[in-house]
Amino acid sequence: MNKQETLDALNERMSLQCDCSLRIQATQAVPGDGSALAEILFIGEAPGKNEDLQGIPFIGAAGKFLSEMLATIELKREDIYITNIVKYRPPNNRDPLPEEISACLPWLYKQIKIIRPKIIVTLGRHAMELQATQAVPGDGSALAEILFIGEAPGKNEDLQGIPFIGAAGKFLSEMLATIQLKREDIYITNIVKYRPPNNRDPLPEEISACLPWLYKQIKIIRPKIIVTLGRHAMEHFIPGKKISLVHGQAFRRALPGIGPQVFFVLYHPAAALYNGSLRATLIEDFKKIPKVLEKIKEGNHEK
Repeated sequence: MNKQETLDALNERMSLQCDCSLRIQATQAVPGDGSALAEILFIGEAPGKNEDLQGIPFIGAAGKFLSEMLATIELKREDIYITNIVKYRPPNNRDPLPEEISACLPWLYKQIKIIRPKIIVTLGRHAMELQATQAVPGDGSALAEILFIGEAPGKNEDLQGIPFIGAAGKFLSEMLATIQLKREDIYITNIVKYRPPNNRDPLPEEISACLPWLYKQIKIIRPKIIVTLGRHAMEHFIPGKKISLVHGQAFRRALPGIGPQVFFVLYHPAAALYNGSLRATLIEDFKKIPKVLEKIKEGNHEK
């Protein structure tokens, strides 16, 4: 088969085999449209009402505008390939859920592998997964009493699929050693499971997309204490606080579907690498963890 036939066959299998839960409610799959020989691949978020009815992505007003923009660079729809991350229309055009994105991503990656475009143009805010090399779910023991939660993976984490490696990870391991622990004794993850472009701060919608997976991790591990690393992790669980005022302190908060949980606030290890004055503060705060853990086991907590 040539490239176009291979892509068409893949899209047909996708319509029959994709296990995305949206498949039940949608009229049909919307795999993609255009040339398998395209140098430019456009990727949107999910089909809308018109796309769902016709099985073709980017029709209607948005599709018309896209065609107009293509014309400004002397291209037509048949010169490019266009698809979405999610292949079925979400009800009422709501944002795709993380599990819906996860179910459709393998098919998208197969499309990319067949087309081999020279450039991928992402349309919309759910493109973070596409810019990352891979997901960085977490690392460590599911039996851990201590769960460390950072903000988002960096460049090294994105390449290796493991959180907290490189200089920040080395410093974290050094601090663990001061309380007689190793990486394999704890579990470590981030709120956001993919690297944001250029290591920028995670956007609110990126955090929202990844939170359900974080909560599932917490529910499985059931740690005695969650240590937040950095202000983004802290702000989600302990909103309205300044990390400069509450670092080294423990708080009890209720998590939906999980119940009461103790959180201990730390600066991010990377912050101490860039700001030497924080290094001693972070080490001293870190040394409080065993005492806080002991109080939790005794049935006490600080705040």
